[in-house]
Amino acid sequence: MLLTDILDRNARLYPREQAVVFEGQRATHAEFQSQVHRLAHGLRGLGLQRGDRAAILSKNCPEFLQFYFACAALGAVAVPLNYRLTPGEMEYILQDSKARLLLAGEGYLPAAKELRRRAPQIEKIISLERDAETAAYGELLASAPETPPDADTDENRVIWMMYTSGTTGRPKGALVTHRTILSTLAATLLDLRVDPGDRMLVTAPQFHVAAVIASLRATARGATLHLHREFDPRRVIDTIERERITHTLLVPAMLQMVLQVPNVEKRDFSSLKLISYGAAPMPVEVLKKGLRLIGPKFAQGYGQTEAPVLTSLRPEEHTLEGAGAKRLASCGREIFGVTIRIARENGEEAPPGEVGEIRARGDGVMKGYWNLPDATQKTLDGGWLHTGDMAYRDPEGYIYIVDRLKDMVISGGENIYPREIEEALFAHPAIADAAAIGVPHEKWGEAVHAFVVLQKGTRATEQELLEHCRKSLAKYKCPQRIEFIPELPRNPSGKVLKRVLREPYWKGMERRV
Repeated sequence: MLLTDILDRNARLYPREQAVVFEGQRATHAEFQSQVHRLAHGLRGLGLQRGDRAAILSKNCPEFLQFYFACAALGAVAVPLNYRLTPGEMEYILQDSKARLLLAGEGYLPAAKELRRRAPQIEKIISLERDAETAAYGELLASAPETPPDADTDENRVIWMMYTSGTTGRPKGALVTHRTILSTLAATLLDLRVDPGDRMLVTAPQFHVAAVIASLRATARGATLHLHREFDPRRVIDTIERERITHTLLVPAMLQMVLQVPNVEKRDFSSLKLISYGAAPMPVEVLKKGLRLIGPKFAQGYGQTEAPVLTSLRPEEHTLEGAGAKRLASCGREIFGVTIRIARENGEEAPPGEVGEIRARGDGVMKGYWNLPDATQKTLDGGWLHTGDMAYRDPEGYIYIVDRLKDMVISGGENIYPREIEEALFAHPAIADAAAIGVPHEKWGEAVHAFVVLQKGTRATEQELLEHCRKSLAKYKCPQRIEFIPELPRNPSGKVLKRVLREPYWKGMERRV
């Protein structure tokens, strides 16, 4: 089965039902399929061939999903860019992926032109705005046929390349196939049910795997997808009430902001069947507040870019009373088609209660990393995805993540790797040594906290170093605080003991993520 088979089915069974609603625009399933066909023909007319990479830089819009589907139809590879990255970070991804085309969303045409100057292998820019120097999206579709393209037929072909950073700080392109996506959708729909006629609201950015999987769950079932260009907590509530939304995705930071909207307790959430959450650890107290206000309508999905969903904690498993209340700190149990091992360092299965690394296998795992055979071998060693997350399993099979083997920080659902921050700090002439960690943050889950050691005879202020970081790092990656210390704790081999740095901030907390 192919990703585009979803659109074919919807056009047959629900041709006049609404597929996508966005800023007053409404498209039926038949219209959405026609737009995807036209875009696929247009991309092919611009020279995009099977196996080529095509990037997109945009906030949420229907064209973002059309782009995913059109690339899949051609057997091309969609490369979504995080619009929060700096130009230098985006340039690296474009250069590494060798993307030939770049689709620029509304407001991103100037940035796209600058990126083309930085990455000259980009042959064409397609823009949602009219411009004499670029191909206009609307005109591209208008001149293309709506007949099905000569589509790709290999379900094991890579159709997404989603970049995720490693502990070295260099982004890696995770290779995702038709099979990866469709097996994930089929398995999650067993636990996170969506029905034809339901209405899914997605406000998280479509470059994020959690958001696009949530969107595709709605599309796969012929339901209606409501998209917001970006997240606004008041608008989320307004849309739930006005459109009688049945499903939505809220990462923990989003849920917290929704619950803080004035008079939220007087708003109408009765239409909701399910609020899915993931992308970052959910603070238990925030989840309890949501359950008290909205009811047992929450479901967690745990995964990562390399494997979009591995476990789920279903709505009926969210309880405020009794023994089940402890499970609110759990990420649930593995979904259908996924096998999870809590592994000791030697690879053996750890018994219940013992902490080990989460390792997983199944069709929902990526094919590998783009042009990184060593990293692929290490991450998929023995046929198991090594997630880098440390957890234990209870006797009933529920999994509790307690720490990360890697040093990744998750702030507001975004992955941040300390090595990138440390490298930025080391570029300052006054820095002799540096380390970054994640510390608890009430709103974002975690925040970046950096420790620095100054060169002898030099001086620098915290504000100066923060401004220095902002020149090379996306805003969300920059430290919230920088602490000056005489030296970093290290083991005999010279590795920084980050657990020693973390301990004062996480002391007394059962879950250290």
